[in-house]
Amino acid sequence: MRLMVKKEPTIPEAIESDSIELADPVEPTAVTVPAPAASSHPTRDFLINLVIIVGLSALTAAGVQRLMPATLETPSRAPALLMVDTERLAREAIDALGDLVAQNKLPSEEMPERSRRFSDGLLREIQAYAARGHVVLRSAAVLAAPAEVRDITDEVREQLLQQGLMDRKPETRREGY
Repeated sequence: MRLMVKKEPTIPEAIESDSIELADPVEPTAVTVPAPAASSHPTRDFLINLVIIVGLSALTAAGVQRLMPATLETPSRAPALLMVDTERLAREAIDALGDLVAQNKLPSEEMPERSRRFSDGLLREIQAYAARGHVVLRSAAVLAAPAEVRDITDEVREQLLQQGLMDRKPETRREGY
């Protein structure tokens, strides 16, 4: 068994004053700061400063107007609502194909493929409007709409006709056009 003995702290012996060296005192030096030159044209200097301040303010205002909308996440204006009568377009396409088959201008075996291409083209046209920021509604599902909701059925029909994805009814039965 070990016994621990506590020792009392000792006070260091006195320091001899001869062992300490004192530094020489530092005397302050005089520093001269040149006074700003007095302007001989205070009005001109004022106007120059004013032009600089106005110019910087204009640049700042233009930058804020240009960059602020991009930094704030404010909702953009609501997308335009459009409607299309897909049922009418499908009926017109099927009627035109049926007339072509009845007149022996189109083999009946080609009807399903032509119908599928029409449907794909119709969906692509509608999706193209959506990609431009529009909401496209089926007109059969719209009970009431303000005048701003544009019907794009005729535009879509013309696009499908130009792409060869839809046929016009033969001249003998031009109903509804």
